[in-house]
Amino acid sequence: MQSSFETILFSIFVSALLSLISGLALSVFVITYRLFFHPLARFPGPKLAAATKWYEFYFDILKGHGGQFAKEIRNMHRIYGPIIRVNPDELHVEDPSWYDTLYANNPTKRDKWPPAALLAGTPLASTIPGLFAPISAFHTFDRFIGRRKIDLVGVAFGTVEHSLHGKRRAALSPLFSSRSIADAGQIFVEHIEILSKIFQDHLASGSILELRTVFGAFTMDVSHTFSMGESLGLQHDIRRARDWYRALNGVLATTRLAKQFPWMLSLGQKLPLDLMRSANPNMAGVFLIQKDAYTKASQYLKDKSNDSTGKSPQGPGSKNVDRPVFRSILESALPAHEKNVDRLAQDCFSVAAGGGETTARVLAIGIFYIVSNLTILRRLREEVDMVIPDASRIPSVKVLEKLPYLTNVVKEILRMSALITSRLPLTAPNGLKYKEWVIPPNTPVGMSPHDVLHDPTVFAKPEKFDPDRWSCEPQLDRYLVAFGKGTRMCLGMR
Repeated sequence: MQSSFETILFSIFVSALLSLISGLALSVFVITYRLFFHPLARFPGPKLAAATKWYEFYFDILKGHGGQFAKEIRNMHRIYGPIIRVNPDELHVEDPSWYDTLYANNPTKRDKWPPAALLAGTPLASTIPGLFAPISAFHTFDRFIGRRKIDLVGVAFGTVEHSLHGKRRAALSPLFSSRSIADAGQIFVEHIEILSKIFQDHLASGSILELRTVFGAFTMDVSHTFSMGESLGLQHDIRRARDWYRALNGVLATTRLAKQFPWMLSLGQKLPLDLMRSANPNMAGVFLIQKDAYTKASQYLKDKSNDSTGKSPQGPGSKNVDRPVFRSILESALPAHEKNVDRLAQDCFSVAAGGGETTARVLAIGIFYIVSNLTILRRLREEVDMVIPDASRIPSVKVLEKLPYLTNVVKEILRMSALITSRLPLTAPNGLKYKEWVIPPNTPVGMSPHDVLHDPTVFAKPEKFDPDRWSCEPQLDRYLVAFGKGTRMCLGMR
């Protein structure tokens, strides 16, 4: 009996030892391939970053408060030059003059790198790596054994293929056109009046105003009214506004972790929401917004199928509220399978996540810079007062867009805030060339808008808030990449 037990223990020990040896051998094999035989082996950069994604993991998850890999990439460029290998599969370029080449307009074809597409916050990408994607340490090893592709639906922002992204983008473009924005002027006016009253009440009481929360409530109510036909009412409920703002911040906080382990988003969605709140409150906030979007999309399609006239009665108290985002997709030329509940819900989620928190941060940062410089504040007020002699009559967006100093201030706020620190990697099916470097086809290459907007070779004294630079140097408009460029430029830039 004892001998049999010892045999079992010995078998377990041998199996564990063999597994360990096999794992180490495989690791050595993969690292050797990446350092010496990989198509990117000749590109400059730290050998540790080329060998494993755990290098990126350390800076984005473990060091300090996390999210430090963008700074480390800038440090790499100072050491290794304008083109570097930042992980086993990806290159990064720091050269503002090359931005238009990578993020080119049609007909140039650029696909989104699948791991980056998954960071749209939705589990349904159009083409995603299969079996080996969860194992970040061995991401490139699927080159040896093939890649299983899963054709699913997904959000427009997270679409991988160039052609499909163009079709999905075209379905939403009418909603974000100049005419659509102008027609929605009254929406902005109504919520600006509420925002003004909040400022006046706090001024009268002398209480401290938390700008990000207040602006978050404003931007979320505006974007939700504009895209979904009804306000969330956050401007009237500061507690709910804080909850929503935390949920939207959860999208950003979750991104760093999801970048290292893309499978976590799909796994997390399968867990009960209460369990997710305990395990990861940030991720739970993301799923709460997704659940809300799915409920609205499902109800909208149900109402449309029950409505023989095809018209939805409007009104905040009605279940059959018109949803402009959903309507824009359903009235588009997309095929029927692109108009199901998942597609509608995920584009609704992308609008909610993209149109609220980021805009609120830009407004808060802008207010800080304006009130910190009395000369800028005075000049801005003088110009605005010329077109708004009566505060009860706010002019149209078209009128405000023609104010030169206001336009320069807005540009400088966008430049200084530089919210996008991610590197936005794209792939080119025919390869790319940067100076003497020939980049292999389908290699993910990224550039960081933040680096362009703060490049001292483009913007003199980039740390200084200077709206006048846009009048003195009109060529700077080429480098205003706060919304990206090319076919992947942000739809909501207007």
